[in-house]
Amino acid sequence: MSRQYPTEEDAFVNSIAFNMQLTTEEVQECFNKTSITPKDIMHVDRIIEDDLHTIDSDDRALKMGCFTNCLFRKKEMVTGTQINFEKVKEMRTKVTDPDKVHRVHQTIDTCADQVKSITNECEVGLKFVVCYNVEIRRLK
Repeated sequence: MSRQYPTEEDAFVNSIAFNMQLTTEEVQECFNKTSITPKDIMHVDRIIEDDLHTIDSDDRALKMGCFTNCLFRKKEMVTGTQINFEKVKEMRTKVTDPDKVHRVHQTIDTCADQVKSITNECEVGLKFVVCYNVEIRRLK
């Protein structure tokens, strides 16, 4: 009998679940709801490296924003387009090395400023994730 090993996509879904403190089923619900695949999100680097002004018209990028918004709703961290950044900080504190928490909180504050005037919930999710990833990489 052959043993089934998790695929790269399974590992990615598990990583999202761990980092968001959700079940893999909850993460999968957001994939299903937003019609995006783990493989689409695994290539977030392409979106991050693109000019942020061009991502508005990228359907896959906006779906990623809707996916992020869905995850945030499951954690009660968003209402419409308003992200509760204090709850985001609480969640990130639980999965971040203690010596990096202050920098992560600063990053969340920086990105909160960048998305506060956005009125589309998918766009706010997308731009927050892109900002967060860009800022975290810059701090490494």
